[in-house]
Amino acid sequence: MSNVVFDLSRFGIQFVASPRHADGIVVTGPVTTNMEYALRETYAAVPEPKIVIAVGACAISGGPFAGAAASHGGVPADIQVDLYIPGCPPHPLTILDGLLRLLGRIDRGGRERLRKTAKNYGEALQAEAVRAGTKRAEATVKSLGADLTRQDR
Repeated sequence: MSNVVFDLSRFGIQFVASPRHADGIVVTGPVTTNMEYALRETYAAVPEPKIVIAVGACAISGGPFAGAAASHGGVPADIQVDLYIPGCPPHPLTILDGLLRLLGRIDRGGRERLRKTAKNYGEALQAEAVRAGTKRAEATVKSLGADLTRQDR
């Protein structure tokens, strides 16, 4: 999510190594016996107010590992989760959408605007394909030696 395509830093979202410098934590996998202690220590080290985000089916409910001997499922019930992002794995755009909604950067009408933009983009692509197809047809006819400008009466 910190790559050139999705670039969370342009929205003011930074991932840091120390929980003492963080505003929250992102849980991305199942909470196992060995990881539960580390999760609780990390959660305790994050200063108030803290944000907890569960990303993917594994973090939410344990995913395919639910019921395994070493798995405790997702985030423990006593740790309040502020944002659940579903998916196995979730698409990066789903994660970005959830984060921006959590931060209040996208309003409820954003989805409709996104659909309208996608429709306009699709129409523009279609028009470009028609223009490109017409140009290819004209080039093919020209290469065959036909004259498209002559009109027979």
